[in-house]
Amino acid sequence: MNLPSFLFERRFHVPKETTVQGNIMSEIKGIIGGIIIGDMNINADIVIKRSGTVNGNIHAKNVLIKGKVNGNIYCEGRVYVYKNAEVDGDIFATESIIDKESIVKGRLSQLHQSDQPVTAKGSAVREASTDKGIIRIDKSVPPADKSVQTWF
Repeated sequence: MNLPSFLFERRFHVPKETTVQGNIMSEIKGIIGGIIIGDMNINADIVIKRSGTVNGNIHAKNVLIKGKVNGNIYCEGRVYVYKNAEVDGDIFATESIIDKESIVKGRLSQLHQSDQPVTAKGSAVREASTDKGIIRIDKSVPPADKSVQTWF
């Protein structure tokens, strides 16, 4: 009998009916369906389900948000904010994808491959209105000796 490979994948799970108070550190993937009150430092991917809420900062490789995050997100890779998800904080990532009907109350800043934030000589801030709020996009101007990377 061949069992599905996802049964053997190492990951942690915080179920819908659970509240965790305190910081979480992990080297494996995680799925949050409940409430986290504290910072998360995950050296892997993290998924915040529709029922999930994180009240703290998130540091992870890739972040998929379907629920709510009240804190800043620091991501080495991609942050994906799904439809109807909410982020109340700044997003620092190499790539950010924000669905139309999601809410982001904070700044979006692109990281370069060196995982360091762009140091700005100047910046251009653009605000985009949506049905549910305002998204502020801060595109920092890199120093002359750095190559420019695009988001899309």
